[in-house]
Amino acid sequence: EVLLPVFNALMDKELSLDLDPILLGALVGLALLVSLGAGAYPALVQSRFHPAVVLKGKLKLSNVTPFGRGLVIVQFSLSILLVISTLVMLRQLRFIRASDLGFDKEQVVLVNTGELPELGGPAGGYHTTLRNSFLQHSQVASVAMLRYPLWLHGSVRDTEAQLSKGPQILVQQYLTGYDLLKTLGMKLRAGRDFSRDLRTDVGESIIINQTLADQLGGNSVVGESIRLAGSGAVTRKVIGVVEDFHFESLHHRVQPTVLVLNKELEEGTEQGRLFLVRIRAGGILDTIAYMEKKWREIVPPGRVFQYSFLDEDLARFYQEENRWGKIVSCSALLAIFIACLGAFGLTSLVVVQRTKEIGIRKVLGASVPSIVSLLGKEFTYLVLAANLIAWPIAWYAMHQWLESFAYRIDLGPGVFVLGGALVLIVAWLTVSYQASRAARSNPVDALRYE
Repeated sequence: EVLLPVFNALMDKELSLDLDPILLGALVGLALLVSLGAGAYPALVQSRFHPAVVLKGKLKLSNVTPFGRGLVIVQFSLSILLVISTLVMLRQLRFIRASDLGFDKEQVVLVNTGELPELGGPAGGYHTTLRNSFLQHSQVASVAMLRYPLWLHGSVRDTEAQLSKGPQILVQQYLTGYDLLKTLGMKLRAGRDFSRDLRTDVGESIIINQTLADQLGGNSVVGESIRLAGSGAVTRKVIGVVEDFHFESLHHRVQPTVLVLNKELEEGTEQGRLFLVRIRAGGILDTIAYMEKKWREIVPPGRVFQYSFLDEDLARFYQEENRWGKIVSCSALLAIFIACLGAFGLTSLVVVQRTKEIGIRKVLGASVPSIVSLLGKEFTYLVLAANLIAWPIAWYAMHQWLESFAYRIDLGPGVFVLGGALVLIVAWLTVSYQASRAARSNPVDALRYE
């Protein structure tokens, strides 16, 4: 009941806990079943003892059975598997966040103008007036207008491009406005950007990405004409080559891409559906407040000022991965905790069985660290055996998960060694606590114990 809100947030669900009589009875029954099952094994073992042997005082606690060791190995294997999975997921997500997307997503605000009429309003139209008013603020570095968000698949048109008599290449076509490269900090490898001073850029020019340029023969393609297939096939001149950019998630590889000026810019109204506003560092909230004020002054009443941040919009590509990373992390902590309970119980049993031995070793001068090391050595072997089981499973599972990313980290041995080492350290801390208590006890009490 206490953890339910946390669980709902983690799983992205809206579950509620209604303890009706049927559910309550099922929980009680489950508790009884688990208790009976857990107690049945030692009860069966005890029932096999012969009374005559017990009364003669010859009964000794047997060593830990292979079954008991096997359970602990399974627990440690699951812990190592989940720890390695967590480390791999966190590394991949960190790799995604640090990857060069081919543009600067920071300090860019998106203003949605989708409800504005395309025509009417102030001279030049609502969109041009808004754009010019935004640019009057000293903190606004650049403004670009788009018909659709470039990172939504609905903004992409698949078509074919052909250079002279070369082969046709399937390309992605984005309709853009002026100053897109400047606003997003995209880098030109060759040629130039679209210019308002050259009216021929509208309808006659395109910019291509580096991937397409490489397939067409390199950056020397600038100045060449490319025929774009599809309805109303046109021939456009390549005026620039831009560095590859990722408007889609890193699940997908960069495709050959062309940037085309929106043909509606020919009218000079620069109608759009979305503003990209690059704001200089510092005072971003004040700048947004200024833009909202201008919006209220220019736009008809009843139109809501809607904005978001580009980096947050792009982060939604990886919501599922982030959620799974949190789930696996919590699962790993829970698995380690359960494995440590098993290690603690197994250590307690070993200490009870070797109480007299510990006392004799102390009388003979053994130090506390040496006794702890003696008892902890067996658990080192158990964790090493668990690694042999967990590593192949973890490699296969994470290899399959990473296959969904076109750009991904390498599964090197380091993450497996680190995962196993972390679980070994936790196991050692658990064992050391119980073993050190036995090692620090009075040897006289230990010898009197039996």
